[in-house]
Amino acid sequence: LKTSDKAERLFKKGHLIYLADYNGGLRIIDVSQPQTPQEVGVYEPDDVILDVFVADHYAYLASQSHGLLIVDVSDANNPILLNSTSYKDYISMSVFVQDTLAFIAASDYGLMIFNIKDKINPVKISEFSTDQYTEDVFVEGSYAYLADTYNGLRILDISDPANPNEVAYYNSLGIARQVFISGKNAYLADDWDGFYIIRNDLLLGLQNAPTVPVRFALYQNFPNPFNPWTTIRFELSEHSAVRLEIWNSQGQKIKTLVNGTLTPGLHQITWNGTDSNGNPVSSGNYIYRLKTKDHTLQKKMILLK
Repeated sequence: LKTSDKAERLFKKGHLIYLADYNGGLRIIDVSQPQTPQEVGVYEPDDVILDVFVADHYAYLASQSHGLLIVDVSDANNPILLNSTSYKDYISMSVFVQDTLAFIAASDYGLMIFNIKDKINPVKISEFSTDQYTEDVFVEGSYAYLADTYNGLRILDISDPANPNEVAYYNSLGIARQVFISGKNAYLADDWDGFYIIRNDLLLGLQNAPTVPVRFALYQNFPNPFNPWTTIRFELSEHSAVRLEIWNSQGQKIKTLVNGTLTPGLHQITWNGTDSNGNPVSSGNYIYRLKTKDHTLQKKMILLK
């Protein structure tokens, strides 16, 4: 079935599919006859819709500009907007509903929690900020699991929704995009680094577990090609004096990003495409080189303007 725009995410309830269709809004599709699905209802706000969650007779939409939209879908043929929760400077990336609470993955603002008992007047009761871009949330029991891009998987105790607090984390190597919980496992979509299955057992002290056995490693920058920002990740097995340098294809050093002693573990550095004088460099191939006393690693990257 071709939709009007870019199908982002979906939620199935009974014989109906509720589809977040980007600029196409909310599309409601009857799949009782899978060979001939039929669109039966549409709600098209003047906004981008990125996710949908359905509970009882309500669809909760994560929108780019208007926060959380609450839509009455008791009549699938005629969905009706009840209210929205618009807050400045954040994008609702995904939504999860549990009882009378809505949990919003709110991009730069981390997690927002709303009381939605009164559908006409939802009230924000708390916010948990991360230092990254929160793209997805999944709630199971008293815990909220966040796919927090460069921060990996973050786990919050939400037993007191007014005061969520982080109790565990798992630093993946890529960019955490989506998370799903089933039983004792967390499933994490991690962009260029692929897919993780993480044992979901808080009693093991997940927050203290290393992502992988600690080693000396240099990872591919992301994004690549880039313009002008890119992130370089590397891993150290011990305290080390480290230099991370950018070189051009003519063998000239462009910039030193790191020159100092760092602790063991995973590190992340962002380069903004400028030289040591702060001037933007031209498009082309570049090398980033990681040096310690005993090791040197390097990789290629492409700046494409």
